Amino acid sequence: FYFKTHGGEPTLYTYNAPYDARHWFPSWDLPGDKATSRITVRAREDHHVYANGALVGVTPPQGGVRTWVWEESNAIATYLISVTIGPYATLLDTVEVDGIDVPIHHEVFPEDTTKARFDFEHVGEMLRFFAIDTSEPYPFDKYGYSEVPGLGGAMEDQSCVTIGSPLITGTRAYEDVVAHEAAHMWFGDLVTPEDFRSVWLNEGFATYWDALFSKHYYGDDAFRDRLLEFRRRDGPLWDSTPIFDPPLARIYSSIEYEKAALVLHMLRYVIGEPAFADAIAAHVDAGRYGHATTDSFQAHCEAAAGTDLQWFFDQWIYAAGKPSYLWSWRETEPGRFALRVEQSEAPLFHMPLPFTAHGAWGSDELRIEVPAEPVVEIDFALPGALDSLRFDPDLWMLCDAEQQPWTGIGGAESDPKELVALLGAPSPNPFNPRVALPLDLTKAQSLRLAVYDTRGALVATLFDGRLGAGRHLVRWDGRNERGRPAATGVYHVRLDTANGRSRTTIVLLR
Repeated sequence: FYFKTHGGEPTLYTYNAPYDARHWFPSWDLPGDKATSRITVRAREDHHVYANGALVGVTPPQGGVRTWVWEESNAIATYLISVTIGPYATLLDTVEVDGIDVPIHHEVFPEDTTKARFDFEHVGEMLRFFAIDTSEPYPFDKYGYSEVPGLGGAMEDQSCVTIGSPLITGTRAYEDVVAHEAAHMWFGDLVTPEDFRSVWLNEGFATYWDALFSKHYYGDDAFRDRLLEFRRRDGPLWDSTPIFDPPLARIYSSIEYEKAALVLHMLRYVIGEPAFADAIAAHVDAGRYGHATTDSFQAHCEAAAGTDLQWFFDQWIYAAGKPSYLWSWRETEPGRFALRVEQSEAPLFHMPLPFTAHGAWGSDELRIEVPAEPVVEIDFALPGALDSLRFDPDLWMLCDAEQQPWTGIGGAESDPKELVALLGAPSPNPFNPRVALPLDLTKAQSLRLAVYDTRGALVATLFDGRLGAGRHLVRWDGRNERGRPAATGVYHVRLDTANGRSRTTIVLLR
């Protein structure tokens, strides 16, 4: 129990995850056990009580007290049982999800009702999207959020999410959290991991589906932004701790949230969209009102894809780290090409890698199988001359990747080429509001000029196409890919061509 005050009024809420339910009711306090629940609370007549399931009774006030009874008739894990009590205002609505009317019930502090209505406005669309995307109707008696003071996040209590006051802003600044908790009704509440070794089945899935909702509602750019946000959480922990069976202190770390979400995204690429959708539907159907394990999810993926995926789960779920690639290409004869891929750091990964090839004939999406070897050369064919080859433009892969000048197996230069593109000194530098970047090309060629932040995330693509020989000036106005002003700071400008790479550093001062 957490006893807090709000505006001088007492409030109470519970927060059980992962193993704290035992501190306020007798229980077998592990996620692998489920039961139904009935919560009876006597509270001040001017306070509201909110809990799991359906409200089955409220007595008239007697002596300044009312008795509330909430009953959850669906199986529920102990860590998801919840009660909140406070001087609330009630917000009610009904949304149709797959032809079924779902009651929406929020309890918020009276001064936050306008903000909450705005922040929670898309909840109905979230439930509809998750129901369609999982092939499973909304599974509980109601859905809603209960506001509590002193909590900096939210908790996916079954049918009644507990959410901290700082997240209700009236700006939808935390809509990703709102969507994340809604996704948990399927991933975590309906289907619960048998134990917290597989907590990624909760957090990684809810994180990935909150990003998928952003794609559904706001479009591809919003989805790409979420994937880039996930990648920025990468750090030493991702390279040292596997997703499966994290230490207790790491159960709710970015390994189980953002890294696991990116691994799901890669799995979707590896087995393909139809198989991924079938695997998710089977996972939810088999575990509904019960449990799942990492093994059972892997089995659903293998059945849907018709192939063994032990190699994928061994690399990404049971081991730590991510691959680091150095790659280059050359034309070996008209219409035929060689791709060289070097894995510059251990561990070595086997992965299918996405490339996009561009030429006068158009563009092709390539899927190149790269084995777990230090250096490989792979031949491929195209309809004509290749102007440019881009690695993973759609952000499927979790890895480091850098294009290099062509070097053959064993390190010997093969078909050496002169440096035909040079990125000159930027002017002015530091700059505000714009900077000029000179390019010197000794021959016509395709190139890409882009700005990156110090973490390596793309900020703006300045040019991606073909230029003739000579000096060119490319200007950056300090705005990112979405047209918004970039923040004051240090940025790296990178010029990529088929023959190599050139870099420079610029400083933006607002």
